[in-house]
Amino acid sequence: MESANPRLYNLDLRSQRAVSENFLNDFSMRAHDAGNLLYCQGRTLNALMAFKYGLTHDPSELRLHLMTIVTHITLGRNADANRHIEILRRLFPKGDFDGTLQSTLNKWEYIANSAGNQPITLRNDPACFTCSLLGIDGEFGNQIFQYAFMRIYSDKYGLRFETYDWIGKRLFGLKEARISRILPFILEIEYCTEDPFALPPLELGVCDRDTQGYFQGNTRFLAPYKDGFRSMFKPIAAVESIMQEFMARVRVGGKTLVAIHLRRGSARTQGRMSGTGIYLEWLRALWPTLDAPVLFLASDDLAGVRADLAEFNPITAEDVRMPFQKADFYPDFFVLTQADYLAAGNSTYSFAASMLNSRARMFVRPDAAQTVLVPYDPWNDTPTL
Repeated sequence: MESANPRLYNLDLRSQRAVSENFLNDFSMRAHDAGNLLYCQGRTLNALMAFKYGLTHDPSELRLHLMTIVTHITLGRNADANRHIEILRRLFPKGDFDGTLQSTLNKWEYIANSAGNQPITLRNDPACFTCSLLGIDGEFGNQIFQYAFMRIYSDKYGLRFETYDWIGKRLFGLKEARISRILPFILEIEYCTEDPFALPPLELGVCDRDTQGYFQGNTRFLAPYKDGFRSMFKPIAAVESIMQEFMARVRVGGKTLVAIHLRRGSARTQGRMSGTGIYLEWLRALWPTLDAPVLFLASDDLAGVRADLAEFNPITAEDVRMPFQKADFYPDFFVLTQADYLAAGNSTYSFAASMLNSRARMFVRPDAAQTVLVPYDPWNDTPTL
């Protein structure tokens, strides 16, 4: 695991000049955020590529220049750092800039790390496709979609696909080679068409690139690869054995497994959080039609939602008392893939689980207005509304 660096910049810290002159366009902001994540993970050369990418779209962005300076110093490239300092001195009046630069640099520690030993490569044979952010940008549901797109696309067009370590390698036995080359950075929004698999890599622009994105368009374009998608995320034998024992304990009290995922956390801050009321209405209508039903509740806020569903005596991973140290979120996810009826949240976590569920008789999730649960097709819909 790479050594971690301190965060370069708070995500909400912006230069007043950048704000007033509208420098914070989507490309530079996403490159900034990606580079920040990579730098904090000790992947300094990858971070440098992201910052340089942002500067090509917004050469006057103060924060990106400052972060580029720091990464050059971290890598021992003082001449490159000084070049960016001179660029900034020309962009900003001396009285406004020198003190800000020096005080900012004085607060940062520069930590050398192993990423400095990797070569920067612009052209490879065979053509290469990497995602240095896999495993650190986005949570587990996001990572499922990130990996699936890159793996399917690489297999289809014969690209060499490399990643750093991420939880999927340990859960599913995925065996891509570790990233060996630092490639130019590219964002999904630059190249993804409606059908992300339609264009070959040279035409799409991803050949020999380090890509960032979430790849969460309509899943009908993943449907032709359904079998491969499901085989990618099949747990290894040791994990499968533990999960089957876990499932036996979940199902012990009934014959029909109903699973609900109630997402809080980021769903609350992003305006995607549904109340428990619409799930209660759905359960009250469904419950009398089922043969010995048992309810499993998955949530990142069990204390806040469990009491609302108390009339159905929900079981949770906490009740099963079978901790899974490899990834504490995975037992919930696995149950969602095995349920007979699944009520998903407005979340990639439960949507990805529904794509892996081959036994459910019904999939529902909140409508766009968050007022009722509606049926959806995991293989012909968008992961979040």
